[in-house]
Amino acid sequence: MDCDGTPCRPDDSYNRANLRAQYKACTAASGGLTTAIQACMDEEFHWQQARLRNAWETIADGPDSEFKDKLADEQAAYMRDTDSHCRIDPASQGQDQLLDAQSCRINRYANRADVLEKLINK
Repeated sequence: MDCDGTPCRPDDSYNRANLRAQYKACTAASGGLTTAIQACMDEEFHWQQARLRNAWETIADGPDSEFKDKLADEQAAYMRDTDSHCRIDPASQGQDQLLDAQSCRINRYANRADVLEKLINK
């Protein structure tokens, strides 16, 4: 944890991702209002979550194999790690940490969806 109580993150997949232009436009138009930024983040999270879910379902619906079993274990570990590093304690942390945790989750979902979509398209 850093001095603000934010979990230290092992790599850039928590902080950076290729996000939609609509998200960037939404946050730019937010005027810096927390509620508007949160609405933009919620929309982007749901979009990235759907991408991740669709990609994983496509893989899960494929034929059984050792590769798919290994990938399922990797997916479960990735999601546990995301939950561990992209969390907030509402009792002790405020809006900045809430936005940071949501940003972390968006980035992780987008990055994982990218990886899974590339596997599907191979």
